[in-house]
Amino acid sequence: RVIFLRDDDNAENWDIFSMNSNGTGMQQLTFWEGVISHPVWSPAGEKIAFSYRETKDAFSQLYVMNPDGSEITKISTDDGRNYSTPDWSPDSTKIAFSSGQSNSDWEIFIMNADGSDEVQITDGASISYGPDWSPDGTLIAFVSMADYQPEIFVMNSDGTDPKPITSLGANIGPPKWSPDGEYIVFQSQKDEKKEWEIYLMRSDGTDLVQITDNDTWDLRPRFSLDGTKISWDSCCFNLSIMNLDGSDVEKLNSQFGWDYDWQP
Repeated sequence: RVIFLRDDDNAENWDIFSMNSNGTGMQQLTFWEGVISHPVWSPAGEKIAFSYRETKDAFSQLYVMNPDGSEITKISTDDGRNYSTPDWSPDSTKIAFSSGQSNSDWEIFIMNADGSDEVQITDGASISYGPDWSPDGTLIAFVSMADYQPEIFVMNSDGTDPKPITSLGANIGPPKWSPDGEYIVFQSQKDEKKEWEIYLMRSDGTDLVQITDNDTWDLRPRFSLDGTKISWDSCCFNLSIMNLDGSDVEKLNSQFGWDYDWQP
């Protein structure tokens, strides 16, 4: 199954839906007033984590639920700040996430999957967001805005030894690891047209290549479960998939959804 976001009633109430990868069997999982974002499967495919903001002025909070939308449980503990971009550890016991009170103080945190033992792991020297755990659980890739310039960094999973692996000097979206840990894919406005395009590099930042070149935005890339393809949200609100070199592009569906994630 694939989970994704969709505004089915045109009322700016973003809910989570699931469907088969060919677009059939669509099912609405949440029925909430407000905005849901960043739905993500646990590595075993047994839970879905997501962020939810009840009103425009409210802080977003983290929740988990079963694949059928049942047993929704709030796991964030501080209603006075935002929780966003959750990512499960490979063993499903922990969740890394971004959190802050405003746009200028986002940091990376880790908590147990039940919300206990929350720990900040970035040092507050710059805005940090969009964590993604390496497949072996030893590293976390994320975006950090040192001097207000976003670049992708990699650090140990306890927050030690953060190192930049890009120096693009352009807007960058959150990174995603390949299943074998060899590559990282991300979106950036690095090209001259300033369109969001998809880029691929090795996990140490070498061998950077641009793999889309379109006149529309290409967003939220991630690897297929076997690591041989990359899926992404292609404008407008379509799930597409391609080879790692950008060839053989295929539009899988046009359900007017976004922020897709594949069940392991």
